[in-house]
Amino acid sequence: MMKKLISAVLALTVAGFGQAQHWSYNESAADWDPSDFPQTPYEVSGQVHTATVDQAREWYQAMAREYPDRCELVEMGPSDAALPIQVFVIASRSSDPVKVLVNNAIHPGEPEGVDACMLWVRDVLLAEGSTACNQVEYHIVLHYNVGGALNRNSQSRANQAGPEVYGFRGNSQNLDLNRDFIKMDSRNAESFERYFSRYQFDYFIDNHTSNGADYQYALTFFFTHADKLHPALKDHSLGLETALRQDLFLDGWINAPYVQTRDHTPESGLVGFFETGRYATGYTALHHCIGICVETHMLKPFPQRVEATQAFLEAFSKRMANESMLSEIQALQLSLRKSFSSDPWVQAGDYLPIRFELSSVPSGTIDFYGFQHGYRSSAVHGQDRLFYDRNKPQTFPVLYWNHYVAVDSARVPRAYILPRGYSREVLQRIGRQRGVSIVGLTIDTTMELTVSQLLSMKTSQQPYEGHYLHSQIQTVEYPRQVRLQRGDMIIKVTPENALFLVNVLEPRAPDSYFAWNFFDACLQQKEWFSDYVFEDMAAEWLETQPLVKEELQAKMKADPEWAKNAGAVLAWVYQKGPWSEPSVNEIPVYRLY
Repeated sequence: MMKKLISAVLALTVAGFGQAQHWSYNESAADWDPSDFPQTPYEVSGQVHTATVDQAREWYQAMAREYPDRCELVEMGPSDAALPIQVFVIASRSSDPVKVLVNNAIHPGEPEGVDACMLWVRDVLLAEGSTACNQVEYHIVLHYNVGGALNRNSQSRANQAGPEVYGFRGNSQNLDLNRDFIKMDSRNAESFERYFSRYQFDYFIDNHTSNGADYQYALTFFFTHADKLHPALKDHSLGLETALRQDLFLDGWINAPYVQTRDHTPESGLVGFFETGRYATGYTALHHCIGICVETHMLKPFPQRVEATQAFLEAFSKRMANESMLSEIQALQLSLRKSFSSDPWVQAGDYLPIRFELSSVPSGTIDFYGFQHGYRSSAVHGQDRLFYDRNKPQTFPVLYWNHYVAVDSARVPRAYILPRGYSREVLQRIGRQRGVSIVGLTIDTTMELTVSQLLSMKTSQQPYEGHYLHSQIQTVEYPRQVRLQRGDMIIKVTPENALFLVNVLEPRAPDSYFAWNFFDACLQQKEWFSDYVFEDMAAEWLETQPLVKEELQAKMKADPEWAKNAGAVLAWVYQKGPWSEPSVNEIPVYRLY
């Protein structure tokens, strides 16, 4: 009887595994089924619903069956929802194609990319003589955040105009996956990294919906900041962004950089969004891939947002099919490969920036398409509240701050060396990265290496994506003899991987593994003393160290209150003497120059 009961419970558990938690909602539109193909679930619903995980998979499966020689549906890898992340691949006619990765539903409450990609893919594959994929291979992620896409509701996006039902921002671990690319706490991020490294993409497009101010634009977007890209990519990235903005304007799509205001309203000026490695486009930039983030406006109707995303994809694919653009990309790829081999762009001893701050000098002025705003009394709290009057559209100049200045840099070593004890938390994350090779020491040895001692930092008081993030990190670097053990890991720094390794292993970098708490054990002292035992040892030792004893007496005289604290005085002697632990606050990332 007990075995039957356990079997029944297990069956119920397995049957319910991976099922989403739901808000209440009414999904009244007609369901989509494969017989509706080639119409998309979005179209069948009357443009009020976004495709579910199952519907998207079934639609792309039907498309792959229709065009087996041009496309296929593959798996990126597992997600935290115990379901695979699906990718639709449109093959190129070239043996050495430009590779583009398009990501959808990293925030499943912002789903227009899911539906826009279906419409765009259908147009590309149905078009006779289409040149969109002659030289370009497209990989389209259906739903990156599978768990969040399963967790459908109609309330969590309070500021957003449709669709009627959508997914949730948090994944199956309640992680925001667009903060997880460096720390890689999710299976989604692990799958992304493996797939991204395998194909070595040239461009990455991440589809989102914006939050923030109200304005006339349905479409905004930004490119990863050229200031932090490989030098060979900088001019190309800036030129492509300018060209796409012009193309979209000519097609009737007014557009702007992602609207991040200096103060509450656009009149205060716009600030370019700077994405470090925790974000998707910041992460791809560390691997020499140009990232583009598309942000449609939350208050525009869902069909308009879908159309805007589709318009961006069409403009991008037309640019990629342009012969002069393809020649430029091919020259760019050649330049990159050369900089990784025969003519390195960075070598050991050079410095790479690890922290940027916004320049106080505006980059220029933008003619902004906004609405007149004002303030009126709130019906909720009685205080003045901001409102935008859509009956009063305005075009006005706003200052744009988009230049970031490097304020800290790190010297590039020949290799980093990490103790083998960090193999689970850090080395596995590093070892999966594109262009990174790790070799274990075969003998015990002692080497002079450069180490970092923590001087100061601030730590968040509330958890951020499962971590208590460190910031404003200050260190001092110095050489010392380090005892290494067999199995400690050597990570060779090359021109290809230097940008990534410096940004994750130099502790002062904002998204370093130290900042994300992976080395926090070094911040705690492990041994201490019993006062009554140490009293005699301290006294004997001070008699042999007259300079230390003189320093102690001067400190006690200068600070009588401190001198009254016997424990503090003994602790001071302990730290000065041979009992102190040199490993405390020494970050165990060693550099070989």
